[in-house]
Order: sequence, then structure tokens, then C-alpha cells
Amino acid sequence: MNNGYDLDKSRSQSVGEQSEKSRKSDKSDKSDKSEKGDTDAIWFQENMMQKLKQFDAAHTPEPPALGKLEIMVADHKRKRQKAMWTELTLFWLVAVIILLGMVWMAEASPGLFWGFYGTVGAVFLLIFGYKYVGWAKD
Repeated sequence: MNNGYDLDKSRSQSVGEQSEKSRKSDKSDKSDKSEKGDTDAIWFQENMMQKLKQFDAAHTPEPPALGKLEIMVADHKRKRQKAMWTELTLFWLVAVIILLGMVWMAEASPGLFWGFYGTVGAVFLLIFGYKYVGWAKD
């Protein structure tokens, strides 16, 4: 007699066998991939490492001579000093222009001078006080 139970049992066995086969094929795929990775590594070691070593040997830069290094350092120091003097001169030029503008403003309109710089000073104190002193942390 053939009942439905026997059919379901045979189906479940065949599904189990198929899943075992798929697991085995997954394992074989993984082993194929690892074998391929191994063969790639072996090929790289055999073919490319020697060429890379030759390339490194051919293109390794020589360290510069001591005299050349001293010349490079002295040249850089001279260029840096010149740039620093230029920056300092520009700073003083801008400072003098600002100070002359302040003096002119103080002589031409003392009320405007004190009003403007008083406001600037108050804003500076408020920003400084809130940020560094902690007046707002009450």
C-alpha cells in the first residue's frame, strides 16, 4: 500500500541527500578557490618576486652627498629668512596704515572714534568673556 506518508518520507530523504550534495559541492568550490589562491601565490612568487627585486635594485635612489645636503639646507634657510622678512615688512606696513587711520579718525571726529572703538572693544570683551572666562557658565 502506498500512502501519503511514504511519499513525504522519500521526498524528505531526497531533499536531505540533495542538501548533502550541495554542501559537498560548496566544500569542493572552497577547496578549488583555496587551491587557485595557492597556485596564484606560487606563480607570483616564482615569476614576479625576482622581477620586483630587480626593479627595486635598479631604482633605489642613492642618498645625496653630505656637501649637497648642506647646500640644500643653506639654500632653504636663506629662502625662509627672506620670506620671513617679507612677511614682517608687510605686517608693519599694514599696522602703520591701521594706526594712521585711527589717529586721523580720532582727530577728525573724536565722538565717532570713541564710539566705533568702544563698540569694538566691548564686542571683543564679550566674546573673550563668554569663550574663555566663562561668564555664561552660571
